Amino acid sequence: MEQPRHVEVQIFADIHGNLVHLFERDCSVQRRHQKIVEIAPALRIPQATREALWADALKFCRAAEYVNAGTVEFLVDEQGRHHFIEVFKYKLKTTSVILRYCCRSTTHCQLRKYVCRTSVRLIHAFKSSTR
Repeated sequence: MEQPRHVEVQIFADIHGNLVHLFERDCSVQRRHQKIVEIAPALRIPQATREALWADALKFCRAAEYVNAGTVEFLVDEQGRHHFIEVFKYKLKTTSVILRYCCRSTTHCQLRKYVCRTSVRLIHAFKSSTR
């Protein structure tokens, strides 16, 4: 592949089989194989490729019975074909200042939105079950 792009799809999966994606981000800007910039949503990706990335990320996680937050990583070539790299288990504790800054802009915002929505649902479910 010439000039592949490193594109990740953020996913969340729970023990009940619920699985969602939080769209994709382009992590191609790297130094020494470490992400420097995350661009979300990924630029210049055709909608069909974008939807295929989301669907395949969910398929991989469903097939592996994955439970956790994480990223499914792909290489995308110039023709829009994508190739699986790995599934990375996401840790909420970041390890460096640069990663913390980058994650805060995309991943942490996505995590907060998901956790808030899930928490609200759980609170409502708990309140209605105790009545």
